[in-house]
Amino acid sequence: MKKELLTISLILLSGCVKMNSTQEFNRDGTINVIVLVNSPYFTLLEAINDSIIPNPELSHFSERINNTLLYYFRKADPFSQDLFLSSNLSGDLDINPSGFLGGNTFKYRKEFKFPYYYYYYSADFGQASIEAGEEFNKSKLLNMSTDQEVTYDLIYFGELVSTNGEELAVNKVRFYANDSKLYNLTFKEFFLNNWLMRLTE
Repeated sequence: MKKELLTISLILLSGCVKMNSTQEFNRDGTINVIVLVNSPYFTLLEAINDSIIPNPELSHFSERINNTLLYYFRKADPFSQDLFLSSNLSGDLDINPSGFLGGNTFKYRKEFKFPYYYYYYSADFGQASIEAGEEFNKSKLLNMSTDQEVTYDLIYFGELVSTNGEELAVNKVRFYANDSKLYNLTFKEFFLNNWLMRLTE
């Protein structure tokens, strides 16, 4: 997770940037992820693109569309695979990935309580600022301007139980990292539906 925080911190401290991460949950425990980085400055996008490297072990692709960088990762294991392995800022390679949902910032777990599977997801963006501050100037990271925005869109299956995020549509909620607070999402699915749908994913 620290590698992902370093990447996000690098992007935020680069200037006028907005980043959105869409995470689509799969029933087998993996997550599809789309990361969009937007800036009106072409040279800034080029610098960001050159400084972050997608994990080559993941099924992924990336491209630049006008003023946006797009990174797509399919069926990533959130606890054993990092999305971005290295940064030219430090030049090191993460050979012991913690997973992009590892660490203290993000938590995701599954529990069976008959007759439903329950899924619990939380994001502590206050903790994220603290962890990222270990590597970067904390005051700069915490004092984001209105032009530096990070959002997380979560696409879940089944039925919503509770969330303090913004409900964008059916089965989709948004967390705002700039709020530096604890967000949570809980959803559930009837166990027979869960088993049958796993066969089609």
